[in-house]
Amino acid sequence: MIIKNTDDKQLQLDELKRLTTLPSINSKQREQIEQEIYRLQKGHQGKKDSAYEIDFYLK
Repeated sequence: MIIKNTDDKQLQLDELKRLTTLPSINSKQREQIEQEIYRLQKGHQGKKDSAYEIDFYLK
């Protein structure tokens, strides 16, 4: 029984990665996008770990 599912952030990550390939953005914008990608990935991992712990201990 899963009590908490993680939210899927793959669509957001794909779009941000696509934005980094656009020739019209400057290096500052690219850096900000890459920082956002990093934050999303770390946040997703934290939520995934939390969901596992909640499911494991509250089954």
